[in-house]
Order: sequence, then structure tokens, then C-alpha cells
Amino acid sequence: MTTPAPTGPPEPAGSRASWRPRRWTAVLLVISATFAAWTFSPIWWSQVGQDAKVYYAAGMLGRAGGDVYDPGQMFAEEDRLFPAGPGTPGLSHTTFAEPPLFVAALDLVAPLPLTRFHLFWLAFSATAAVGALVVLLAAMRWRGRALALAFLLTSPPMLLAVFVGNTSTIVLLGWSIALLLWTRQQPALAGTALGVICWLKPSVGLPIAAALVLAGPAADVGPRIRAAGGLILAAAGLLSLDAVVNGTGALARWGGTLIGYASSLSSSRGSTVFSANMSGLAGLPAIWLGSLSTPVSLGLATLVLAAILLVAVRVSDLTAGIRESPTLGLALLQTAALALSPYLHFNDLVLAALPLLVLASRPLNNLSRVTLILWAVASPARLVLSALLARLAPGVNYAVLPSTGIVLITLTFAALLATLPRRGTRLGLPGTGAEAV
Repeated sequence: MTTPAPTGPPEPAGSRASWRPRRWTAVLLVISATFAAWTFSPIWWSQVGQDAKVYYAAGMLGRAGGDVYDPGQMFAEEDRLFPAGPGTPGLSHTTFAEPPLFVAALDLVAPLPLTRFHLFWLAFSATAAVGALVVLLAAMRWRGRALALAFLLTSPPMLLAVFVGNTSTIVLLGWSIALLLWTRQQPALAGTALGVICWLKPSVGLPIAAALVLAGPAADVGPRIRAAGGLILAAAGLLSLDAVVNGTGALARWGGTLIGYASSLSSSRGSTVFSANMSGLAGLPAIWLGSLSTPVSLGLATLVLAAILLVAVRVSDLTAGIRESPTLGLALLQTAALALSPYLHFNDLVLAALPLLVLASRPLNNLSRVTLILWAVASPARLVLSALLARLAPGVNYAVLPSTGIVLITLTFAALLATLPRRGTRLGLPGTGAEAV
């Protein structure tokens, strides 16, 4: 039977949720752990910390009084610090898109020797990743956390986020803290944490923050208003502090960088190349049609997502599913928000940790099994497949195929919908522990 809609304080997200291993679970974890060990092996040490190198260059340029939001100055600093040489391609030119206060923080650690900075940033990213997942599992009151931790820590998006040193792990930590505060009936503080991630990385911070405010388990609209208030105050406070410390000019240049982020990364060929490499659905129209504006691209991506939703809702009972598990509604909205983000990199898919846990905690079907398997082995499988296809059909340009991230985020949304009850059926009690792949 279904459980009634909550009338009191919101229940902790996913209470009593668990994930029981099965015989193939160990095989998948061995594959993903082996790939993780290979990724961080000496073979790839020269490639570790690609984003960290950009942060290091920004810190050095900022200390010298340069403009980190000027692509020309950033590229020159990157070339100076990481010149190309025999057997060393150098650092691929990358613009800087973090807020001015982030630059001020980098100024404090930029004097470190490059090797020490790399080790510091790698340790910082890894600690943020582990901390984020521990906090998230605590917020969900997860039982048997070892399997979930192993699965998420060795997933390809998490490996990439730590490998390159991206701020995605920090954003996940902030969001997990917000969820924990939400489940402890502290919506204003939860909103404050959300405001921090919106300021740090607005391209993905804003969508997932909106998802929690709009779909977080709550008995009435009051907690949502307080969370939204905390978010606005925190973001406004950080922007105001940015303006005081660095001036409004720096804020304006940062805003300009965010708006022109795609074209800055691929100025010679326009935003189409950049969009095609994105892990959100906004990348699909660029692949299909070649040259579309971002609004049109997002519009077409919305149609794809709406089509998936329409097909699922025609045969499923969305209302009954969310009533039975409010966290399922949050997982669905968060997945949709990520999929529709215009700048969703593969490493940003670490922010789909909650949807994956919700999917794993529900009774599995064929689609959800395939989805979880691909989240574990997608990258090594794609490497093997690419090598085979290159031998079988070397003249085909496989770079135009949809990215692995698009496949993962779309399958996750579809698999969550597939766990909804069929119309006219009754649901069992939630949280009894689902089987694993």
C-alpha cells in the first residue's frame, strides 16, 4: 500500500535505504577499481591535475596583478608555466571561469612549488569527494555504506573530477551539506550552503540548488521559502564581498566570462564543438544540426526530455511514486536539471550521486541494471570499443557521437521513471533495501 503524504516535519531523505550486493557487484567493482588504479598510475602522471594547473596559473597571474578573465593573459601564463617540449604537449589553453574571491584564495597557495600545489589540490579534491559522499549517505540514513562509497568513488565522473582537480567535488560537498541540513529541519542553513555552490559554479550549482528547494521533502511551502531566502542572502553576500575585495569590474569580467564560456574555449570554431562535448542534453542538437544558438539547443533538448517524461507518465503513476518516496521526486528533478544545464562537463556528473543512490535503493529492473552497470564501467568500455572500432572502420569519425555523459544522464532519468508504479497498481513499502547489480 502507499504511504500518505507527509503532514509533519519532513522525513530524512531515503531513510532505511540500502543496496544489497549480488554476485556481479564484485566483478563491476573490480573493473572500476582497476580502471581507477590505471588512471592514477605513473603512465598518466603528466596529465594529472589539468584543471589544477589552470588554477595554479590563475593564482600566479593574480599575484602578478594580471587579469585572469582575459583569455590572452591566461593563455600566455599557461604557456609560460607549462611550455610544450619534446614529448610534452604543454597545457591546452583553458579560460578561467571561477569567481574573483576564488582567485584571492588561490593567491594564498600559488607561492607553493608546482609539485606541492598539485599534491595539495589532489588531496583537497579527494577529501572533498569522500566527505561529500559520507555526508550524503548520512543525510539519506543509508545502511551498509561501503558498497555505495566504493561504487561512487570509482565511477568514471568521480575519477575524472579528482584526476583533473575540478571544483565539482566541492560543489557536491556543498549540496550534500545542504541536504543534510534540510533533513535536520534547518532549511535556512541549507539555503546558505546552496548559495555558496551557486556562487562557486553557477552553471550547475543553480540548477541543483533549485531542485532541492523545489523538491526537497517538506510538509508545506514554509521550508522552501526559508531555503530560498538563505540561498539569496548567501549568494548576495558573497557577491557583495567580491565587489568590496576585488571591485565591481572583476565581477563584471567574471560575468562576461560565464556568458561567453563556450566561445572562449573554442574561439576558432565557435560554441558547437564545445557543446558537442557536453554531458547534458544541450549537446545533442549541436551534434545533430551543427550550428545552433544555445536557446534553440536547450529548447530541442527540452523536447527530448519531455518526450521521455511523456512516454513514462502515460504508463506510470508519477504522483503515486513521489507520494511513496518524496526523495524520488527530488532525484527526478535533479537529474532533469543537470541534463538541461548548458555547460555540463563529464566530471559534473558527480552531482548525480543522489539520483544514483535513489535508483539503487529501489527494486531494480532491466533498465536500472543497465544504467548502474554503465555508470561503473562506461569509460573503460568506451575506450575498448573505440579501439576496436578504430581498427574495424578507421575512416569513421567517432568524435561526433554523443558523449558518454549524455548517455548516462539520459539513462538515469529514464531508469528513475521506470521505477514508478504502473497506473492502477499499488506500491510496496519503501526503503526495505533493494538488490544490486
